[in-house]
Amino acid sequence: MRSSIWCEASDSIFVPISGLKTKACKYHRWVHLDETEIFLVNSDCYAVAKMKKKSWFVLPPVWEWYYKSKNSNYVSLPPFKAGCEQQTKSMEIIYPNNLKELYLSRDLDGSTGQLIFEVAHRNPETNIYWHIDDKFVGVTNHFHQLEIAPTLGEHQLTVVDESGETITRKFKVLE
Repeated sequence: MRSSIWCEASDSIFVPISGLKTKACKYHRWVHLDETEIFLVNSDCYAVAKMKKKSWFVLPPVWEWYYKSKNSNYVSLPPFKAGCEQQTKSMEIIYPNNLKELYLSRDLDGSTGQLIFEVAHRNPETNIYWHIDDKFVGVTNHFHQLEIAPTLGEHQLTVVDESGETITRKFKVLE
């Protein structure tokens, strides 16, 4: 991608003419921080004159989860200040993301195995509450993986973090 106006560091290189037709970087953007630069804020909850504007490299939650594991210099977005509206997604389902049908495995002893569900969250220390068909099945902290043995048929997975952000996925379990 070409550098955008929000990119702090860029490099000039020779590229084919078709390379000049690429889109500008969509992963750098301006964020507004409080005076201490600890929290994200917006004009609904914080005085504009006190805000600090900063360019930030922001990846979607799942991309960030993978990228952070290999790049220790990546800095996640800070949390929103209490009372400020959250405007960006903090979590995404890694598995099952776009799958509609899941198969239960068989263990070596012939018993039915479990499915492992996984979520990426910008703040891994956040508690995530897991529900299948509106029934609470567990809570995770830091490592957001949960083993569940749902019955055969159609189900709905709902995950909710501490701030109330909710994601719902429907899936069907087959044998």
